[in-house]
Amino acid sequence: MTQATLTALRAYTAVPEVRNYLTDLAQNGYRSKSRQWHYFKYKYEYNDPLISPDELDERFEAVLSDPQPMVYQKTGRWVIYSPRANRLAVVSTDGQRITVYRPDPNDLAALGAKTWLINQLIA
Repeated sequence: MTQATLTALRAYTAVPEVRNYLTDLAQNGYRSKSRQWHYFKYKYEYNDPLISPDELDERFEAVLSDPQPMVYQKTGRWVIYSPRANRLAVVSTDGQRITVYRPDPNDLAALGAKTWLINQLIA
């Protein structure tokens, strides 16, 4: 998955933000914050019309503000599905936001039975 993203990004080296990001990645031993990585992955590998990483935050908020999101516990992570936003948000158990995306039917089927509704966790 990582190599596919790097290959996609290399095709956009004429774009200053991509060129700068690839330079920063190389200087940092190919380590990146999840928010940045997913922004570049979605925008340049999947052609998502994102304008900035802030839009990922807005998508997280849409999932988390749904009154009935379903929470699934997966190995070291929480997966939260918002039927209203039709997005999955993945969060580490320490609260770090990992990614948010529109699931395909296979993603939803792989989640299995929900662990909780979010309102059960905050009640």
